[in-house]
Amino acid sequence: MEIRDGLKDVNMGGYFMPGYTKEGKKILNDIKEKIKLYWCDLRGMVVEWWEQIHEPEDPEAQELIDLLSDIEVFSGLRSSQYLALADYLHERQFTKGESIFSEGDPATAMYIICNGRVELSCPAVKQMDGSYLESGNIFGELALCCEHRRMYDARTRASTKTLVLFRKGLERFVYRNPSAGLKVHGNLTAHIGQQFLKIRQENLRLNQQDSEAEVNE
Repeated sequence: MEIRDGLKDVNMGGYFMPGYTKEGKKILNDIKEKIKLYWCDLRGMVVEWWEQIHEPEDPEAQELIDLLSDIEVFSGLRSSQYLALADYLHERQFTKGESIFSEGDPATAMYIICNGRVELSCPAVKQMDGSYLESGNIFGELALCCEHRRMYDARTRASTKTLVLFRKGLERFVYRNPSAGLKVHGNLTAHIGQQFLKIRQENLRLNQQDSEAEVNE
């Protein structure tokens, strides 16, 4: 019996079998992780090459891919990953003037506007009053990160078609598509951070205007 690099080798009729020393198990686990990473990279390269020569023939599928790829939260995915994400999107149609959700409602999903017009309003946030969103915009995305209650109202101003992604649906997508899920989570974190920064800056600007108005009075 001999020890090499933390692996205990046992002579078995001319063959050597790694034993289960603590150092040996660590080395084996490191090797397994590297193999997984190499395999994922190789598989991703093959899939990307295959998609380049086999574009989706279904016009509706390509239209969905185009819509999702233009949304910041989903940017950077492959065509097959967009189609996999589509399995977790639910289509919802709203008539003109219909409430999608109201301030205080439980937040469980994000909405993607396919066509139509949606107004966001909140008495507590001045800069949000009269905010209109149209095709390609999203709203309610904070629901994908955590449980909370809606902080504003969303109501249609025209007949509107949306795609709805529930938080549970995103969790299942991430579980089944870890590399794409990691990308979406990174995009989502950056997007929400930018939105909060914009709101913070706008609040500071409005407070400064109010202070200057009081001084002038």
